[in-house]
Amino acid sequence: MNNKLKKVIIIILALLICTGTLFIYEVKKEHHYTPQTAEIVFDDTEHIKNALILRDNTPANFNLSEHLTFISDIEKRTAGLAEKKKVFGFYECDINYVYAEYNPVISYSISDDNIAEIDANGVITAMQKGEAVITVTADNVSIDIPVTVYRGVLTTEMEQDVVLLKGESKSFLKLEQYDVSLSEFYSSDEKVVTVSQNGTAAAVSKGKAEIYTYKDEAKTDKVSAMITVKQPVESASMNNLTLYVGETATLKAAYLPLNADYGTSFTYNSLTASVATVSGNTVTAVKAGETIITATSANGVSTQAKLVVLVPPKATPTVTTISKAEYDSYTGEKFTDGSPYASYFKISFDHPVAGFRINYVTDDFVSKTTGSAIYNNASVAANSPLYFAVCINESDVIDTRGFSYTNRDGSKKYYSLHVSGKDGSVLMTEY
Repeated sequence: MNNKLKKVIIIILALLICTGTLFIYEVKKEHHYTPQTAEIVFDDTEHIKNALILRDNTPANFNLSEHLTFISDIEKRTAGLAEKKKVFGFYECDINYVYAEYNPVISYSISDDNIAEIDANGVITAMQKGEAVITVTADNVSIDIPVTVYRGVLTTEMEQDVVLLKGESKSFLKLEQYDVSLSEFYSSDEKVVTVSQNGTAAAVSKGKAEIYTYKDEAKTDKVSAMITVKQPVESASMNNLTLYVGETATLKAAYLPLNADYGTSFTYNSLTASVATVSGNTVTAVKAGETIITATSANGVSTQAKLVVLVPPKATPTVTTISKAEYDSYTGEKFTDGSPYASYFKISFDHPVAGFRINYVTDDFVSKTTGSAIYNNASVAANSPLYFAVCINESDVIDTRGFSYTNRDGSKKYYSLHVSGKDGSVLMTEY
């Protein structure tokens, strides 16, 4: 066998070995397959509705991806892997597959980002009350998930029997916890109280109203609180005063509005206690001068008035004879000593006096002395006559009648009384 033939045989054998090796390799080799998403499963449909609850100015979060399961076409047995292949065009064999790691390409979107937002990791942030649809896409498979955003409150901590002043606002709900989902708040009378959707009531006018909401969407389980709105004193005023030393007066401030029912009691103070003092609502003039009286309502509204204190003028008495008929017809305070020889007269003063009395007067022809009082009146107002029926002698003799009085400055005056010899009128003589 020559060398050429040997070379041909070697080449042919080599080709056969290579072809056989390639054939075996093609029959036995493993084919790689990348799985695709066949199904998306959301395992908490009710939870997403109840979890998205709006807090007061603090949106709630919900991680959607924690409740999603992505199933591959291989797990679903929908990959279509039953495949055969012909090797070198004549030998048919089953293909063997090696599966790659399953990592679906996932994206999230929402129909209305004013209601809620969702990031690339599937975290939902509630924005405002309403409804939207979230679409989850993995590879070429999608699922739509409806989302409802509610406003939440802890109704067991809703305050009761609350009193507000007109113009005040107050939140009646502690929003740190959320055990029910609510949608709206209402007021039984918005002319009295309005209520915002975060549970804050605003007092509009005096009266009572109920704020309420519901624990359920059917609005059958009601939660409410009664609100009483009071009208506070908004302004006050007080008249200026003039008093004489020693006088007292009752202080009374006026206030607006007239229907106020909060802060209507006042405290009073004198700026200069040496001129006038105040106890409760009574002012007492101490000495001549001026001071400022301040009135302050229980809710802090203040007003002022000027008080002028004057030295009281000395009174001048007037004695007037009257008839028995006039005396008898007088229905006010009057005095009689029961004498059948009585003279009828009245005494009045042009200014108030601090004390007055009818006295026995003893005349020893040198001086007069005042005896015990047969009538005593602590004070007499100006121009307020006192009526008397008293036996008075016709001349200055022993044991006649007289009167005395004390001016408001403390000075005293003494007079004796006697009957005129000519016309029987009552005369007075100071001593």
